[in-house]
Order: sequence, then structure tokens, then C-alpha cells
Amino acid sequence: MKILHFYKTTFPNSHGGVEQVIHQVAYGCVSLKIDVDILSLSRVSKLSIDSSYGYNSHFSRENFQIASNSFSFTVLSKFNILASQADLIHYHFPWPFMDLIHFLAHHKKPTIVTYHSDIVSKGFLFEIYKPLMKIFLNDIDVIVATSKNYAKTSNVLTKYKNKVKVVPIGINPQDYVKPTPIIFKKWKNKIRSNFFLFVGVMRTYKAVEVILNALKYESYPFVFVGDGPLLNNLKTLAKALNLKNIYFVGEISDIDRNALYKLCYGVVSSSNLRSEAYGVSLVEGLMYGKPLVSTNIGTGTTFINKDKVTGIVIPPNNPKKLAEALRFLWSNPQIKKNYGINSKKRFKKYFTAKMMNKSYLHIYQSILMNKKTNKLKN
Repeated sequence: MKILHFYKTTFPNSHGGVEQVIHQVAYGCVSLKIDVDILSLSRVSKLSIDSSYGYNSHFSRENFQIASNSFSFTVLSKFNILASQADLIHYHFPWPFMDLIHFLAHHKKPTIVTYHSDIVSKGFLFEIYKPLMKIFLNDIDVIVATSKNYAKTSNVLTKYKNKVKVVPIGINPQDYVKPTPIIFKKWKNKIRSNFFLFVGVMRTYKAVEVILNALKYESYPFVFVGDGPLLNNLKTLAKALNLKNIYFVGEISDIDRNALYKLCYGVVSSSNLRSEAYGVSLVEGLMYGKPLVSTNIGTGTTFINKDKVTGIVIPPNNPKKLAEALRFLWSNPQIKKNYGINSKKRFKKYFTAKMMNKSYLHIYQSILMNKKTNKLKN
């Protein structure tokens, strides 16, 4: 079996959630003796094939972007070559240019798309794109949602119930290198106390300002990991609110991030839009046995964090409720400990990369078998 993944960016050039999923699935397939190609776009001049992870990453030059939608003049020819060699094509949504390439290629290969997120910003460009999106999703054999919550609450996915399957995003604990005592000591010396942890890119839908406003009520030690377009604005807001024990550590190494997960008191997600379709940082919190605080936005975040089991679920955009949740965990260490124990159990039950990869392999095999059966009938 040979699989072709197609998305606008890929790991390790980009470390976003979609790229991590593609990497985990591709790497897992390689371990099962399946050939995998990944085709993506790149802004760099060097476009050589990268096989360092056991699969082949191919690149076409990105020529321009419109509203975060990447375009390439050369990717169609490369896609045609790789698609002709593949048994099945695995798309990753959303990327409107990908839909166009799918139809321009006329490849007639079995297809699957992982539906990572609705397109939340629905201006006039979305209205122009919507007919193409509908035709594209109608043409796909199987659509994968990353949680039952998202499948039930997406206005798009509810129209395709007959072809939607659910595969939770999983991670591999072996990919998370254990920090050395020196690294632990470095962070203990810098922070000097228990702390809550946020990990993510500082974008609008992460609603980090809600955390800062919650800390007006009770200023718990808080570490923010990640860079992004809003980082400077958030630092300015923290200073204006006169918040103490706030640490914006920016983009740090994986091993430093792992140390902070291990040391933290709990993991917090404050996202307020469906752009936060899942929340890998919450899954990482489960893996490290931490209590979680997250928002109910009808997406995978509430599937990951079960209220009063692995942590606390609160309404979005509500600093007072967030402050109450932090206060409850801080004041009830035994409940916090119980949530952490439940977190580890829930991770092992639902969120390992091994389980995710087995699910995708089963879907691949089912699609190919159905195509073969239908071909024989015709």
C-alpha cells in the first residue's frame, strides 16, 4: 500500500497541529511497512526530498498567499506524478487550493480527508469558495473528524453523516524526550513555585487575554509558552493589569517544554472560537497526568477534558469563571491529584498515536476494499 498526504505545510518545517498529525500518521504507517509520500509547499529555495523520518517529504515552491491560503504554480505537475504512484490520497482540510488541485488532477484514486477545522472566518472569500468546498467534500470517499463533538456541531460535517468517521488525534509518549536534571533545575530556579501552564501560538482564537483578565482576581503563577502575532500585545496587557508571577517564555525547545509540562500544577486552554478544533496541548496535559481547565466551544477540547473527571470545563470568554476554576484546583490539591490520575487513564484509553494509526489503517483498508469490490461489480 502506498499513501500520499497532501497539505500546504509539513513537519518539521512547520510545527502546527495539522502538521503534527500528518507526521504521526505517516510515521506510524512506515512502522507498519506502508510506503508514504507527503507533498507540501515551501517558501525556501531548496526543495529536495526529505526522507529522514522514513517517509518521503516532497516540496513545491509556494508562490503567494491570499488570506492564509497558499498557492503554487508547480505543485499540480508534482501532485500528478505522486498521485499516479499512490494507492490512496489523504487530504487535510482546510486548504481551498487543495480542493482545486484535486479536480485539476483528474486522478480517480480513492480518497480520504481529515477534517481538522471548519473555516471560521466566513467573509466574501468564503462565499466564493463554498461551492468548490461542497463539490470537493461530495467527491471524497471518507471524511474523518477528530472528535464526536466536532462532527455533531459542525454545520458542514452534519451534511455528510453517511461518510464521516471519527479518529481522535493521538500522540506518542516516546517522542517526548525526558528532560535532564539540569533542565528541571533551570526552570525551578526561574519560576520557584507551582504554576499553571498555557502552551500555544498567541493568536486571536486562543483568547489568552481571558487568562490575564482572570488573574486580576487571584494572581496565580502562570507560564505562557509560545510565540505569535499577539505576544507583544499580551505582554502589554499583563503589565497594564499589574500582574505578578507571569512568565512569557516564548518559543522554547521541545525538551524545555516537556520540563514545564512535568513541573506545572495544571494545563489551561482559554480558546473561544471553533478554530481550536482539538487542542493538542490538552492531550499533552493528559499524558503528563495534569488536571485541565478548558472551554466549552463545541469542539474536541471538551472531548479531551471531561468536566469533573480530568479537570474543569468553563464557558468561553469568562474571566471570572476561569478564576474560579483556578482557585478550586489550587485550593483542593487532593481533587487536583485525582484529576491528574484520571488524565493519565484517559490518555491511554483514547489518545495514543498507536490507536490513531490503527484506526487510519483500518479506514485505508476499508476504502481500498470497497473500491476493489465496486470495480469488480462494474
